[in-house]
Amino acid sequence: METNNLPEVTKKQNAFASYAVESHNLLESLKQRAVHVIVKLSNFPTNINEIADSEKTLKECKAEINAIKSDRLAQTSKLDKFFENFMAPEKQSLAALPGYEQAIIKLKNEKSLADSLQANKDAELKKIKETFLVHINNTKASHEQVIIDYVTNRYAYALKHAKSASEIQVGEDLLTVDNYVSKCQYTKKLSDFVITKPNFTAKYATDEQINQIWSECEKESIYVDGKLMMGKFEGDLKDKFKYFSVAYKDAERAIAHSEKTANEAKNQATIQAEQMNVGAKLSVNASVLENVPDTKALKEKFDIDMESSEKSALTIMVAFATNIDKVRNKVKADWMKLSVAQMGAALAATKNDDNKFEVTGINFKVIQKL
Repeated sequence: METNNLPEVTKKQNAFASYAVESHNLLESLKQRAVHVIVKLSNFPTNINEIADSEKTLKECKAEINAIKSDRLAQTSKLDKFFENFMAPEKQSLAALPGYEQAIIKLKNEKSLADSLQANKDAELKKIKETFLVHINNTKASHEQVIIDYVTNRYAYALKHAKSASEIQVGEDLLTVDNYVSKCQYTKKLSDFVITKPNFTAKYATDEQINQIWSECEKESIYVDGKLMMGKFEGDLKDKFKYFSVAYKDAERAIAHSEKTANEAKNQATIQAEQMNVGAKLSVNASVLENVPDTKALKEKFDIDMESSEKSALTIMVAFATNIDKVRNKVKADWMKLSVAQMGAALAATKNDDNKFEVTGINFKVIQKL
């Protein structure tokens, strides 16, 4: 204990000691005075001739009870300042809370906006990759169908213009089957099967990010550079003419079978592309967010936002009565003492349960809390 405080503490000790004695004596006096009142009020009048005296006694007892109360308040009020001093730190601390809470709410709103923006960016990046993968799958299927159509058409042309099992008439030239196949191969080049990056109009992603995603998709796909599809074109063309001499013997049947097989292959290519597109969408959207926000969301509730006026009061009362079926369960007060403020609170509580709840003339505001 600091020595500088000792005189003040001593003063307080003496004051409380004096107050304790004074309070004890007063309490004993009040008890005695109360006993006298109680004794008087216990002696009920029983004769009509006692009415005047009993009314005088009642008046005197009431006056004494009021005097007892006044003397009690005079004594206990001496501690009002004492308790106010004790409550001051609490009040001062509570007064500091709103500003600090508002600072946190402001930061949480900023973080919410940042999280929302980041979520939109992440969603767009996923959409870009999904778009690129679908583009690759669909282009690959398109290239397959081009190959199928080309090989099928060249095969049918050869059978229709064959002069023998080993020679095909092409314009003025008579080509061997091998020369015909070689000439057909030269009509396609690697660039015909290269899959190029499609255009994507981005709202959040940068060109660098878009190019990076395309680069990733190129690495994941074996079809983008066109080499595999070029090899398929050359291989399918050679395979188609492998048994040309046999097909020549029944050209019509061979052509019909070739077209039937081609249609089946084209359908299969379409189905495969659709399946790959579904897989691409699932794989892209299955990625897990790495930085999950650890901030608790703000609590939001609705409250009435209307000026204190006769018009507002009448509007609230009409709204309450009109929506009584919805708001009656929100009433906690005595129905015969229901105030306009309590009606408004019931409307707000209903709004909190159902955010779509709207009432003509009633303005609601959102209050954010931690």
